[in-house]
Amino acid sequence: MIIPWVLLVLVLAFGWWRQRRYARARHAHDQTARTLQVTEGTLRRMSQAIESASDAIGIGDMEGTSLYHNRAHLALFGYTVEELNAVPEPAVLFADKIVAAAIHAAIRGGYSWAGETDVKTKDGRIVPCFVRADVIRDEQDRPAGIFGVFTDITERRRSERLLDEQRQRLLVTLQSIGDGVITTDMDGRVVLMNPVAEGFSGVTQAQAAGRLLAEVLPLRDEVTRERRESGSVALLRERRRARAADTFVLLDAAGHERVIAESAAVIKTGDGQCSGAVVALRDVTRERRRADEVARAGKLESL
Repeated sequence: MIIPWVLLVLVLAFGWWRQRRYARARHAHDQTARTLQVTEGTLRRMSQAIESASDAIGIGDMEGTSLYHNRAHLALFGYTVEELNAVPEPAVLFADKIVAAAIHAAIRGGYSWAGETDVKTKDGRIVPCFVRADVIRDEQDRPAGIFGVFTDITERRRSERLLDEQRQRLLVTLQSIGDGVITTDMDGRVVLMNPVAEGFSGVTQAQAAGRLLAEVLPLRDEVTRERRESGSVALLRERRRARAADTFVLLDAAGHERVIAESAAVIKTGDGQCSGAVVALRDVTRERRRADEVARAGKLESL
């Protein structure tokens, strides 16, 4: 009588164990399915983001075989994956083969590379780009591929070139005019001086750079000879856009006096923010002496 009961208990226990095992397997399967669904959704969103990115993105293996290009990559270079892999020339996408070799050496060493270089398109155009190449690693953290991002910086280069041309024209203009010109930053420290301003102050551009304008231009009142501050200082302090004009006596490094007519204005950025000041200086010593002589002659004549 005991054996049948034992068999019944064993059968029930085995059934319970199988049910528990099936429930655990079912739970694990459902959890795996949910994880897989989330992972697939994440990969799908990442794929859509990469495909719609404005930067050219390419993926390749460690042997240099291309595996994937997004639409921007195709638009920039003109190569499909198959066409690029069929080109026998190594590093065909780079105009500078030394840079290409440096990028591949960094990747083989397990490092990233980033910098500006020129790339070459299928139709032979040379395009300046900011390039970032990163290592793709496997589960054992070993280098398994290359992830490259190319950002077209043609417009930025054009803007930089135009800005540099404008800067050069400004420098030539400042050097050729007869008035002294000084620009300062927001704190009233000298940024630029033209040769005439150097002659007025007796200080060179290199010596004046970064110093307060009051140190470079020791202005004094015409009558009392007391120290006066440039009109630009008040404009910067009060953030006023109006111009300031006045006449001062300027002592140069040798102690010689000049009568200087100063005109100052703040420099505004494109969004209206104050970024510094510009000071124009004109030597009116001769005009002032001539006016004084005429005034004295007039007095003598009246006497």
